[in-house]
Amino acid sequence: MNPAATVRVVHADGSKGKPGQKVSVGSLLGATGAALQIEVESENGYADGQITIEYDTSKSAWCSIDFLLGHTTPWDVPTSSGQATSILHYDSTTPTNVAISVPAPGGGGSGVAESCQPLNPEMVFVVDYDEATGNVFVRGNCPLAPPKEAWGTQHIDFQAVHDILSTRFEEATGGAFHDLGAYVFNDVNLQGWVSEKLYLDWELASIGGQHLEVLANQAWYPTRAEDPYRDPKTGMLCRMVSYPVNPDAVAGSPLDAFDQGCAQHLSTWMSTPPGPTGLPNVYYVHCASGHDRTGIVSSSYLLSHYPSWSLDEAFIRGTTVHLLGSGSGQLQPVCSVIDGADKGKTSTRFSRVMMIAEVYNQTVENIYNTVRGTTATPSTLGAQATATNPAWVYSGFPWST
Repeated sequence: MNPAATVRVVHADGSKGKPGQKVSVGSLLGATGAALQIEVESENGYADGQITIEYDTSKSAWCSIDFLLGHTTPWDVPTSSGQATSILHYDSTTPTNVAISVPAPGGGGSGVAESCQPLNPEMVFVVDYDEATGNVFVRGNCPLAPPKEAWGTQHIDFQAVHDILSTRFEEATGGAFHDLGAYVFNDVNLQGWVSEKLYLDWELASIGGQHLEVLANQAWYPTRAEDPYRDPKTGMLCRMVSYPVNPDAVAGSPLDAFDQGCAQHLSTWMSTPPGPTGLPNVYYVHCASGHDRTGIVSSSYLLSHYPSWSLDEAFIRGTTVHLLGSGSGQLQPVCSVIDGADKGKTSTRFSRVMMIAEVYNQTVENIYNTVRGTTATPSTLGAQATATNPAWVYSGFPWST
Protein backbone atom coordinates (compact mmCIF):
# COMPACT_ATOMS: atom_id res chain seq x y z
CA MET A 1 0.00 0.00 0.00
CA ASN A 2 2.86 2.38 0.65
CA PRO A 3 4.44 3.86 -2.46
CA ALA A 4 8.22 3.79 -2.55
CA ALA A 5 8.53 7.40 -3.60
CA THR A 6 11.63 9.42 -4.44
CA VAL A 7 11.24 13.21 -4.37
CA ARG A 8 14.16 15.42 -5.37
CA VAL A 9 14.82 18.84 -6.86
CA VAL A 10 15.92 19.17 -10.48
CA HIS A 11 17.93 22.37 -10.98
CA ALA A 12 17.91 24.64 -14.03
CA ASP A 13 21.10 23.05 -15.32
CA GLY A 14 19.54 19.60 -15.18
CA SER A 15 21.47 18.45 -12.12
CA LYS A 16 19.51 16.53 -9.52
CA GLY A 17 19.62 16.92 -5.76
CA LYS A 18 19.49 14.09 -3.29
CA PRO A 19 16.09 12.71 -2.28
CA GLY A 20 14.77 14.71 0.66
CA GLN A 21 17.48 17.37 0.33
CA LYS A 22 16.63 20.84 1.65
CA VAL A 23 16.62 23.68 -0.85
CA SER A 24 18.11 27.12 -0.28
CA VAL A 25 16.53 30.33 -1.53
CA GLY A 26 19.66 30.97 -3.58
CA SER A 27 19.25 27.76 -5.54
CA LEU A 28 15.63 28.62 -6.25
CA LEU A 29 16.31 32.16 -7.41
CA GLY A 30 19.31 31.00 -9.42
CA ALA A 31 17.14 28.95 -11.75
CA THR A 32 17.27 31.37 -14.66
CA GLY A 33 17.33 29.38 -17.88
CA ALA A 34 14.53 27.03 -17.00
CA ALA A 35 12.08 26.53 -14.18
CA LEU A 36 13.24 24.58 -11.17
CA GLN A 37 11.43 21.25 -11.13
CA ILE A 38 10.58 18.53 -8.65
CA GLU A 39 11.18 14.98 -9.82
CA VAL A 40 9.00 12.23 -8.38
CA GLU A 41 9.27 8.49 -8.81
CA SER A 42 6.84 5.98 -7.30
CA GLU A 43 5.70 2.38 -7.62
CA ASN A 44 2.12 3.52 -8.23
CA GLY A 45 0.19 6.63 -9.22
CA TYR A 46 0.32 8.31 -5.83
CA ALA A 47 3.24 9.57 -3.78
CA ASP A 48 3.66 11.90 -0.83
CA GLY A 49 6.58 14.25 -0.41
CA GLN A 50 7.84 17.27 1.45
CA ILE A 51 9.79 20.26 0.14
CA THR A 52 11.71 22.37 2.66
CA ILE A 53 13.11 25.79 1.79
CA GLU A 54 15.78 27.30 4.03
CA TYR A 55 15.59 31.09 4.26
CA ASP A 56 18.53 31.48 6.63
CA THR A 57 20.08 29.63 9.52
CA SER A 58 17.08 30.13 11.79
CA LYS A 59 14.04 30.20 9.52
CA SER A 60 12.52 27.86 7.01
CA ALA A 61 9.33 27.08 5.17
CA TRP A 62 8.02 23.74 4.08
CA CYS A 63 5.11 22.18 2.26
CA SER A 64 3.90 18.61 2.41
CA ILE A 65 2.76 17.68 -1.10
CA ASP A 66 0.71 14.79 -2.40
CA PHE A 67 1.62 13.78 -5.95
CA LEU A 68 -0.79 12.24 -8.43
CA LEU A 69 1.46 10.81 -11.12
CA GLY A 70 1.02 9.67 -14.68
CA HIS A 71 0.81 13.10 -16.33
CA THR A 72 3.25 15.07 -18.45
CA THR A 73 2.94 18.58 -17.00
CA PRO A 74 6.11 19.42 -15.00
CA TRP A 75 6.11 20.35 -11.35
CA ASP A 76 7.58 23.86 -11.47
CA VAL A 77 8.66 26.21 -8.72
CA PRO A 78 7.91 29.78 -9.90
CA THR A 79 10.85 32.16 -9.64
CA SER A 80 9.67 35.23 -11.52
CA SER A 81 8.41 36.96 -8.38
CA GLY A 82 11.85 36.88 -6.78
CA GLN A 83 10.42 35.08 -3.74
CA ALA A 84 10.36 31.36 -3.03
CA THR A 85 6.85 31.55 -1.62
CA SER A 86 4.90 28.78 -3.31
CA ILE A 87 5.16 25.34 -4.80
CA LEU A 88 2.90 24.17 -7.58
CA HIS A 89 0.65 21.28 -6.63
CA TYR A 90 -0.41 19.25 -9.64
CA ASP A 91 -3.52 17.11 -9.63
CA SER A 92 -5.20 15.58 -12.68
CA THR A 93 -4.89 18.51 -15.09
CA THR A 94 -4.42 21.86 -13.43
CA PRO A 95 -1.46 23.16 -11.34
CA THR A 96 -2.49 25.10 -8.24
CA ASN A 97 -0.36 27.30 -6.00
CA VAL A 98 0.10 25.99 -2.49
CA ALA A 99 1.34 28.75 -0.21
CA ILE A 100 4.05 28.02 2.34
CA SER A 101 5.29 30.50 4.90
CA VAL A 102 8.18 31.06 7.28
CA PRO A 103 7.44 29.71 10.79
CA ALA A 104 6.89 32.52 13.27
CA PRO A 105 6.28 32.62 17.03
CA GLY A 106 2.58 32.32 17.78
CA GLY A 107 1.75 31.43 14.18
CA GLY A 108 1.93 27.66 14.41
CA GLY A 109 5.72 27.55 14.25
CA SER A 110 8.37 28.03 16.88
CA GLY A 111 10.60 30.46 15.03
CA VAL A 112 13.18 27.65 15.03
CA ALA A 113 13.79 25.70 11.85
CA GLU A 114 11.73 22.55 12.20
CA SER A 115 11.34 19.40 10.14
CA CYS A 116 7.72 18.72 11.01
CA GLN A 117 4.87 21.16 11.52
CA PRO A 118 4.11 21.17 15.27
CA LEU A 119 0.71 20.67 16.89
CA ASN A 120 -1.63 23.41 15.69
CA PRO A 121 -4.57 24.01 18.08
CA GLU A 122 -6.61 25.49 15.21
CA MET A 123 -6.66 22.12 13.45
CA VAL A 124 -7.84 20.13 16.49
CA PHE A 125 -11.58 19.40 16.35
CA VAL A 126 -14.00 16.89 17.90
CA VAL A 127 -15.58 15.02 14.99
CA ASP A 128 -17.72 12.62 17.03
CA TYR A 129 -18.48 11.62 20.60
CA ASP A 130 -20.15 8.43 21.80
CA GLU A 131 -21.89 9.30 25.06
CA ALA A 132 -22.55 5.64 25.90
CA THR A 133 -18.91 4.54 25.72
CA GLY A 134 -17.18 7.85 26.43
CA ASN A 135 -15.12 7.38 23.25
CA VAL A 136 -14.13 10.48 21.30
CA PHE A 137 -13.03 10.95 17.66
CA VAL A 138 -10.75 13.97 17.27
CA ARG A 139 -9.13 15.19 14.07
CA GLY A 140 -5.97 17.29 14.04
CA ASN A 141 -2.51 17.76 12.64
CA CYS A 142 0.77 16.15 13.68
CA PRO A 143 0.87 16.22 17.52
CA LEU A 144 4.63 16.80 17.77
CA ALA A 145 5.98 19.81 19.67
CA PRO A 146 8.46 22.27 18.10
CA PRO A 147 12.16 21.32 18.39
CA LYS A 148 14.35 22.99 20.99
CA GLU A 149 17.08 23.63 18.41
CA ALA A 150 17.07 24.11 14.65
CA TRP A 151 16.16 20.89 12.81
CA GLY A 152 16.17 19.08 16.16
CA THR A 153 14.17 16.05 17.19
CA GLN A 154 10.49 16.66 17.93
CA HIS A 155 8.43 14.83 20.56
CA ILE A 156 4.79 14.66 21.59
CA ASP A 157 4.08 17.18 24.35
CA PHE A 158 1.40 15.17 26.14
CA GLN A 159 0.36 18.02 28.44
CA ALA A 160 -0.16 20.35 25.45
CA VAL A 161 -2.14 17.66 23.64
CA HIS A 162 -4.33 17.02 26.69
CA ASP A 163 -4.95 20.74 27.22
CA ILE A 164 -6.17 21.35 23.69
CA LEU A 165 -8.24 18.14 23.74
CA SER A 166 -9.90 19.39 26.93
CA THR A 167 -10.64 22.79 25.41
CA ARG A 168 -12.11 21.39 22.20
CA PHE A 169 -14.20 18.77 24.03
CA GLU A 170 -15.68 21.35 26.37
CA GLU A 171 -16.47 23.61 23.41
CA ALA A 172 -18.20 20.74 21.62
CA THR A 173 -20.14 19.09 24.43
CA GLY A 174 -20.36 21.68 27.21
CA GLY A 175 -19.02 19.05 29.60
CA ALA A 176 -15.68 18.32 31.22
CA PHE A 177 -13.12 16.20 29.40
CA HIS A 178 -11.60 13.04 30.87
CA ASP A 179 -8.79 13.55 33.38
CA LEU A 180 -5.21 12.73 32.44
CA GLY A 181 -4.65 9.01 32.96
CA ALA A 182 -8.41 8.36 32.79
CA TYR A 183 -8.53 7.70 29.05
CA VAL A 184 -6.34 6.10 26.39
CA PHE A 185 -4.94 8.45 23.73
CA ASN A 186 -4.97 6.47 20.47
CA ASP A 187 -2.70 8.08 17.87
CA VAL A 188 -4.13 7.11 14.46
CA ASN A 189 -1.34 8.24 12.12
CA LEU A 190 -2.22 8.66 8.43
CA GLN A 191 1.25 9.74 7.27
CA GLY A 192 3.32 7.91 4.68
CA TRP A 193 6.14 5.49 5.39
CA VAL A 194 8.47 7.12 2.86
CA SER A 195 8.87 10.89 3.01
CA GLU A 196 7.24 11.14 6.46
CA LYS A 197 8.92 8.16 8.11
CA LEU A 198 11.01 10.39 10.38
CA TYR A 199 7.90 11.93 11.95
CA LEU A 200 6.28 8.55 12.43
CA ASP A 201 9.46 7.42 14.19
CA TRP A 202 9.38 10.48 16.45
CA GLU A 203 5.78 9.84 17.45
CA LEU A 204 6.50 6.18 18.05
CA ALA A 205 9.56 7.06 20.16
CA SER A 206 7.33 9.37 22.24
CA ILE A 207 5.32 6.33 23.38
CA GLY A 208 8.29 4.06 23.98
CA GLY A 209 8.77 2.47 20.55
CA GLN A 210 12.22 2.26 18.99
CA HIS A 211 11.73 1.70 15.26
CA LEU A 212 8.82 2.17 12.88
CA GLU A 213 9.22 -1.43 11.76
CA VAL A 214 7.55 -2.57 15.00
CA LEU A 215 4.35 -1.27 13.43
CA ALA A 216 2.65 -2.94 10.51
CA ASN A 217 -0.29 -1.42 8.68
CA GLN A 218 -3.30 -1.53 10.99
CA ALA A 219 -1.26 -2.99 13.89
CA TRP A 220 -1.25 -1.21 17.25
CA TYR A 221 1.78 -0.44 19.39
CA PRO A 222 1.81 -1.43 22.18
CA THR A 223 0.20 -4.56 20.77
CA ARG A 224 -2.02 -5.42 23.72
CA ALA A 225 -4.85 -3.00 24.47
CA GLU A 226 -4.39 -3.65 28.18
CA ASP A 227 -0.77 -2.48 28.06
CA PRO A 228 -0.83 1.13 26.83
CA TYR A 229 2.28 3.25 27.29
CA ARG A 230 2.12 5.62 30.27
CA ASP A 231 3.95 8.93 29.91
CA PRO A 232 6.07 9.21 33.06
CA LYS A 233 5.59 12.99 33.32
CA THR A 234 1.85 13.40 32.79
CA GLY A 235 0.49 9.88 33.24
CA MET A 236 -1.22 9.95 29.82
CA LEU A 237 -1.91 6.46 28.47
CA CYS A 238 -1.07 6.08 24.77
CA ARG A 239 -1.17 3.71 21.81
CA MET A 240 -0.34 4.23 18.13
CA VAL A 241 -1.48 2.69 14.86
CA SER A 242 -0.36 3.37 11.27
CA TYR A 243 -2.83 3.91 8.42
CA PRO A 244 -0.86 5.55 5.57
CA VAL A 245 -3.68 7.06 3.52
CA ASN A 246 -3.20 7.07 -0.26
CA PRO A 247 -6.08 8.73 -2.16
CA ASP A 248 -7.01 7.43 -5.58
CA ALA A 249 -9.51 8.74 -8.13
CA VAL A 250 -10.11 5.24 -9.56
CA ALA A 251 -13.21 3.69 -8.04
CA GLY A 252 -12.60 0.31 -6.46
CA SER A 253 -8.82 0.69 -6.30
CA PRO A 254 -6.85 -1.09 -3.53
CA LEU A 255 -5.86 2.35 -2.20
CA ASP A 256 -9.49 3.37 -1.77
CA ALA A 257 -10.24 0.02 -0.13
CA PHE A 258 -7.41 0.61 2.36
CA ASP A 259 -8.66 4.11 3.23
CA GLN A 260 -12.19 2.77 3.56
CA GLY A 261 -10.94 0.07 5.92
CA CYS A 262 -9.43 2.67 8.24
CA ALA A 263 -12.74 4.56 8.44
CA GLN A 264 -14.74 1.40 9.08
CA HIS A 265 -12.37 0.29 11.83
CA LEU A 266 -12.79 3.70 13.47
CA SER A 267 -16.56 3.31 13.31
CA THR A 268 -16.31 -0.05 15.09
CA TRP A 269 -13.84 1.26 17.68
CA MET A 270 -16.02 4.26 18.51
CA SER A 271 -18.98 1.98 19.28
CA THR A 272 -16.94 -0.46 21.38
CA PRO A 273 -17.23 -0.08 25.17
CA PRO A 274 -14.02 0.27 27.22
CA GLY A 275 -11.90 -2.85 26.95
CA PRO A 276 -9.28 -4.37 29.25
CA THR A 277 -8.19 -0.99 30.64
CA GLY A 278 -11.76 -0.08 31.64
CA LEU A 279 -11.08 3.40 30.24
CA PRO A 280 -12.69 5.28 27.32
CA ASN A 281 -10.68 5.82 24.15
CA VAL A 282 -9.80 9.07 22.42
CA TYR A 283 -8.91 8.47 18.76
CA TYR A 284 -6.69 11.28 17.53
CA VAL A 285 -6.68 11.01 13.72
CA HIS A 286 -4.10 13.06 11.85
CA CYS A 287 -1.88 13.45 8.82
CA ALA A 288 0.79 16.19 8.61
CA SER A 289 -1.24 19.41 8.42
CA GLY A 290 -4.64 17.97 9.35
CA HIS A 291 -6.19 19.00 6.05
CA ASP A 292 -6.68 16.48 3.23
CA ARG A 293 -5.89 12.92 4.33
CA THR A 294 -7.49 13.68 7.69
CA GLY A 295 -10.54 14.99 5.84
CA ILE A 296 -10.81 11.79 3.78
CA VAL A 297 -10.86 9.59 6.87
CA SER A 298 -13.16 11.88 8.88
CA SER A 299 -15.70 12.08 6.04
CA SER A 300 -15.49 8.35 5.31
CA TYR A 301 -15.91 7.53 9.00
CA LEU A 302 -19.06 9.64 9.21
CA LEU A 303 -20.65 8.08 6.14
CA SER A 304 -19.92 4.64 7.64
CA HIS A 305 -21.06 5.54 11.16
CA TYR A 306 -24.21 7.44 10.16
CA PRO A 307 -25.73 5.32 7.36
CA SER A 308 -28.72 7.61 6.80
CA TRP A 309 -26.56 10.57 5.84
CA SER A 310 -26.10 11.74 2.28
CA LEU A 311 -22.69 11.96 0.66
CA ASP A 312 -22.79 15.76 0.94
CA GLU A 313 -23.59 15.75 4.68
CA ALA A 314 -20.82 13.25 5.49
CA PHE A 315 -18.35 15.25 3.41
CA ILE A 316 -19.32 18.63 4.85
CA ARG A 317 -19.19 17.39 8.43
CA GLY A 318 -15.95 15.51 7.77
CA THR A 319 -14.24 18.65 6.50
CA THR A 320 -15.62 20.91 9.27
CA VAL A 321 -13.38 22.28 12.03
CA HIS A 322 -13.89 24.76 14.84
CA LEU A 323 -14.13 28.48 13.98
CA LEU A 324 -10.80 29.57 12.45
CA GLY A 325 -9.26 32.95 13.13
CA SER A 326 -8.19 33.46 9.53
CA GLY A 327 -7.58 31.60 6.31
CA SER A 328 -7.77 31.63 2.55
CA GLY A 329 -8.16 29.13 -0.24
CA GLN A 330 -8.18 25.74 1.46
CA LEU A 331 -9.06 27.16 4.87
CA GLN A 332 -12.53 28.70 4.76
CA PRO A 333 -13.07 30.60 8.04
CA VAL A 334 -16.39 32.22 7.07
CA CYS A 335 -19.20 29.72 6.53
CA SER A 336 -22.98 29.85 6.19
CA VAL A 337 -25.26 27.56 8.21
CA ILE A 338 -27.26 24.94 6.31
CA ASP A 339 -29.85 24.01 8.93
CA GLY A 340 -31.54 24.93 12.21
CA ALA A 341 -32.58 28.25 13.66
CA ASP A 342 -29.52 30.00 12.21
CA LYS A 343 -30.07 28.71 8.68
CA GLY A 344 -28.54 31.10 6.15
CA LYS A 345 -26.61 33.04 8.78
CA THR A 346 -22.85 33.15 9.25
CA SER A 347 -21.68 30.39 11.57
CA THR A 348 -20.25 31.47 14.91
CA ARG A 349 -18.89 27.97 15.68
CA PHE A 350 -17.52 26.27 12.59
CA SER A 351 -15.20 26.68 9.60
CA ARG A 352 -14.26 24.34 6.76
CA VAL A 353 -11.02 22.82 5.44
CA MET A 354 -11.60 22.25 1.73
CA MET A 355 -9.74 19.48 -0.10
CA ILE A 356 -6.80 20.88 -2.04
CA ALA A 357 -7.11 18.52 -5.04
CA GLU A 358 -10.01 16.76 -6.73
CA VAL A 359 -8.46 13.34 -6.06
CA TYR A 360 -9.35 13.71 -2.37
CA ASN A 361 -12.98 14.51 -3.17
CA GLN A 362 -13.13 11.57 -5.57
CA THR A 363 -11.73 9.22 -2.95
CA VAL A 364 -14.57 10.10 -0.57
CA GLU A 365 -17.08 9.68 -3.41
CA ASN A 366 -15.63 6.26 -4.25
CA ILE A 367 -15.80 5.11 -0.63
CA TYR A 368 -19.38 6.37 -0.31
CA ASN A 369 -20.48 4.50 -3.42
CA THR A 370 -18.74 1.33 -2.23
CA VAL A 371 -20.21 1.45 1.27
CA ARG A 372 -23.72 2.29 0.02
CA GLY A 373 -23.57 -0.18 -2.85
CA THR A 374 -24.17 2.49 -5.50
CA THR A 375 -23.36 1.00 -8.91
CA ALA A 376 -25.78 2.16 -11.62
CA THR A 377 -25.36 5.90 -11.12
CA PRO A 378 -22.50 6.69 -8.72
CA SER A 379 -23.12 9.64 -6.42
CA THR A 380 -20.96 12.73 -6.75
CA LEU A 381 -20.54 15.70 -4.43
CA GLY A 382 -23.03 18.51 -4.92
CA ALA A 383 -22.40 22.23 -5.25
CA GLN A 384 -23.20 22.93 -1.60
CA ALA A 385 -20.53 20.48 -0.38
CA THR A 386 -17.75 22.06 -2.41
CA ALA A 387 -18.85 25.71 -2.40
CA THR A 388 -16.43 28.33 -1.03
CA ASN A 389 -16.61 32.00 -0.07
CA PRO A 390 -18.66 31.20 1.84
CA ALA A 391 -18.52 27.47 2.46
CA TRP A 392 -21.40 25.66 4.16
CA VAL A 393 -21.57 23.99 7.57
CA TYR A 394 -24.20 22.32 9.75
CA SER A 395 -25.35 24.00 12.95
CA GLY A 396 -24.56 21.19 15.40
CA PHE A 397 -22.38 18.16 16.03
CA PRO A 398 -23.42 14.68 14.82
CA TRP A 399 -24.32 13.32 18.26
CA SER A 400 -26.42 16.39 19.13
CA THR A 401 -28.69 16.29 16.06
